[in-house]
Amino acid sequence: MIIVKIQGGLGNQLFQYALGKHLALINNTKLVLDLSFFSTQTLRSFKLNYFNVQFDDLIEESPNIKRRFNLFNRTVTFDDDTDFFSFNPEILKKRKSDVILNGYWQNQAYFKEIRNQLKLDFQPKSISEQLKTKGEEISQKKGVLIHVRRGDYITNETTTNFHGACSSDYYRNGYKLIQTNKELRNYYIFSDDIPWCQHNLDFIMHKKEYVTSNVSNGDIEDFYLMQQCHNFLISNSTFSWWPAWLSNAPDKIVVSPKNWLANTQHNAQNIIPSNWIKI
Repeated sequence: MIIVKIQGGLGNQLFQYALGKHLALINNTKLVLDLSFFSTQTLRSFKLNYFNVQFDDLIEESPNIKRRFNLFNRTVTFDDDTDFFSFNPEILKKRKSDVILNGYWQNQAYFKEIRNQLKLDFQPKSISEQLKTKGEEISQKKGVLIHVRRGDYITNETTTNFHGACSSDYYRNGYKLIQTNKELRNYYIFSDDIPWCQHNLDFIMHKKEYVTSNVSNGDIEDFYLMQQCHNFLISNSTFSWWPAWLSNAPDKIVVSPKNWLANTQHNAQNIIPSNWIKI
């Protein structure tokens, strides 16, 4: 049995599920999602239930997990609270014992072998005709994704000091880089701060569209549409990392900030695949 703690926002939850799924497949065993993190949360909620993820059981409260599943004396626990981005190959070994995973696991080495499976798992359960049509439009136009994450990256001092937000200069340089590689004419801007984008991304001379959703789970719709893009100028956010990673677009360009975190005590370089452009 593989028990993985699900925590944080949607992007974080996808990383946690991806490792848990891969490890369950390696060991041909059950996958259990521990949702106890959300029982005391007001800002975050469990999002994976909107996707075609596959698991065997859920833990919604905070019981004694070992007692509930009778795991005494045969459990291995892995925790990455001190280093979110490194890769520990020991975790992916086949073993007879049950495994508890508590962390963020933000390194593609944990799950890149099951990318095709994850592409299926990370499709929304429900896609409206309107959403599907919009996605087809973005794909046909070989749209370029620009993702601007601000929100708590700006308003929360602790989050600002840890993550930081990408500057307008970053987006300007990324736009110039993409244009020197490909003549792309359709830009789709996803952000939690559209007014900032309208004021600071005025250097984009090609057609641009600010994509907004008015539904309660608009992040799920945004995530689906972002995957339909063919090239990517992402922020330092796992929410845009995943669409870029999942995209099958041929010869795609992915531009990523070279400094993923403002807090330099953490080495976050491993989250960025080697074939992405870091600026």
